Amino acid sequence: MEERPSQVIEEYLLVLYKLQRDGEKAKSVTLANSLDTSAPTVHATVGRMQRDGLIKVNRSKEIQLTQLGFEMAENIAYRHNLAEDFLCNTLGIPWFEVHKHAHQLEHAMTPLGTITS
Repeated sequence: MEERPSQVIEEYLLVLYKLQRDGEKAKSVTLANSLDTSAPTVHATVGRMQRDGLIKVNRSKEIQLTQLGFEMAENIAYRHNLAEDFLCNTLGIPWFEVHKHAHQLEHAMTPLGTITS
């Protein structure tokens, strides 16, 4: 996958990353519930993510990040945490408010490792 993923794909990657980090199994229904979206939408997005080499789906229909997917998801999570830190500690926004703002900023930030002069 050469270009930057869409915000939707980034959302899926982040949910899968958190589930994998917490040792939980991910299936399409898990994604539909976590992302508050329909099963057909999840099915289509999962298909695109498989095509792009970001995930694998095993025989039990469990979804796992590939190495590429994991690296991208880790980058998104890092950008989210960086945005939360900036908003709270630099701008002084109360901690209970920073998550929703950081969620928007994480998608606007350039992925780490892609900045060129």
